[in-house]
Amino acid sequence: MGVLVCICTFYPVEGSAQGSATGCYLSSTKRVYTFNVAGSGYYPQSFNTPLSPDYCSWTPATGPSCTVCGTGVSVVNGVGSCTGPSPQVLGIGVRNTFTMVPCPIDREIPLIMIAATLLVISRKRMSVGKRDKK
Repeated sequence: MGVLVCICTFYPVEGSAQGSATGCYLSSTKRVYTFNVAGSGYYPQSFNTPLSPDYCSWTPATGPSCTVCGTGVSVVNGVGSCTGPSPQVLGIGVRNTFTMVPCPIDREIPLIMIAATLLVISRKRMSVGKRDKK
């Protein structure tokens, strides 16, 4: 039991630092597309920020609408559109500055596994000790 107390004492409370990105968020891909072509609200898919490990989502999920193009982006007289041999809209998202939201249970899993393992080991030792006394 003393080992568990030591492990809990040195276990880090906070995970990795939160990331943030400004751009167009698509919930379907969980990515923030960061290159707004000429301020048009159209973003090519090639410039994006994915979620880091141990993070589940981005916040906030509100803002003005934007478009992510699977092909190129063209802006004429301030009006954007998807271009290419077969123009493809990857999705309609929201524009904002987004912050990654950590998955709270993920960084606790190692501690939970260690505690469960120590509990099983201690119970086995107790049952072996009781059989030896009989």
